[in-house]
Amino acid sequence: MSSASDLSRQQLEQAFQLFNKVSGQLTDAYAQLQERVRELNLELAEARSERMRQLAEKEHYAHRFAQLLDALPAAVVVLDDADQVQQFNPAAGLLFDTIAVGDSWRDIFRRNIASDGQRKEMTFFSGTRVSFTEQPLTPEPGRILLLLDVTETRQLQARAERQQRLSAMGQMAAQLAHQIRTPLSSALL
Repeated sequence: MSSASDLSRQQLEQAFQLFNKVSGQLTDAYAQLQERVRELNLELAEARSERMRQLAEKEHYAHRFAQLLDALPAAVVVLDDADQVQQFNPAAGLLFDTIAVGDSWRDIFRRNIASDGQRKEMTFFSGTRVSFTEQPLTPEPGRILLLLDVTETRQLQARAERQQRLSAMGQMAAQLAHQIRTPLSSALL
């Protein structure tokens, strides 16, 4: 029985040694796993802080863009693919009295625009003239419209042209008077 007891004791010692060895390996693996989790947490924290920095930067640019759009003297209207107003700036609100998000551009156009003969310039029923530029919103559907009030510019151009015509007529009258005066002066002498 002693040999069975020795065998059992020997097996028990081998099993205990194997258990200690496997337990040591598990402890080492757990320590490595904890180290890897710590590294991944650091990487995640760095990635999160980078994303937060990028988000803050994007918010800053979006805020700056919104301020720029609000301060722009030209009317800006953003239309979706169904030609409905998605967004507009304060200058567009002043140019189109009744514009609202969701309005149809065709309805706004009919209510406000008297003519668009050149399509690059439009005349409102109120007499206001605007230059008109349109740009697609690629890659998303829709387009952006830019309308700049050129009424005063066109009035100044018309005045300048009128002044040039009057000046030309004055020069022609002076030359004609000179042409008439020269033979008369000769005849009087």
